[in-house]
Amino acid sequence: MPRRSRPARRATLVVHIAVSVGWFGLTLGLLILGLLALSINGFTTGCPRDGGRRLPRDEGLR
Repeated sequence: MPRRSRPARRATLVVHIAVSVGWFGLTLGLLILGLLALSINGFTTGCPRDGGRRLPRDEGLR
């Protein structure tokens, strides 16, 4: 494979680093969201005695 010019190598390196940082950021963000989801009592992790929760606009439909 022939050697590329210096600007071409530099552009390839910049693209490589940008994509790597993007994937790292995405992975870190998903990890943080997952840990946050585990630490918060959401609608699905509530006590069974709470029953189903309805949205306020559902009151008029029943």
